[in-house]
Amino acid sequence: MKCKSCGKEVSDEATICQYCGFDLEAFKKLEKVIVQEDPDVDEKVKSNLVDTPILAFIFGVLSILSSLTFVVNDRIYILILALVVLFNFLTFKLANKPAKVKLKPFANVGKGMAYFSIAFIVLKVVFDIMGLLIK
Repeated sequence: MKCKSCGKEVSDEATICQYCGFDLEAFKKLEKVIVQEDPDVDEKVKSNLVDTPILAFIFGVLSILSSLTFVVNDRIYILILALVVLFNFLTFKLANKPAKVKLKPFANVGKGMAYFSIAFIVLKVVFDIMGLLIK
């Protein structure tokens, strides 16, 4: 093998480079990197590896928009709340399905937006209840 420091050939059993003194054993311990690979799935569902994280992101955006509508609108509580619940459910369901490694951040951002919309709804309900109690 080649020394990672000086590039000269050293024996495979060597722990220290005989030319430059580089600690090959310590480097081998640090070299172990976790490499994620795309999941192996049937050819029929290969497109789902791309679709599900993008859909999770889209439903995350929709959950934020619907929760903002819920906070602003005082009339259609039940319908908007049902939409928030639906979009959050779909976001979490799609974000937890297998996906291409490079697209997992989309699913994670979608989940983050869904959590934010849940927090937004909870804060709105708490402030409404506090407002009723204070009156």
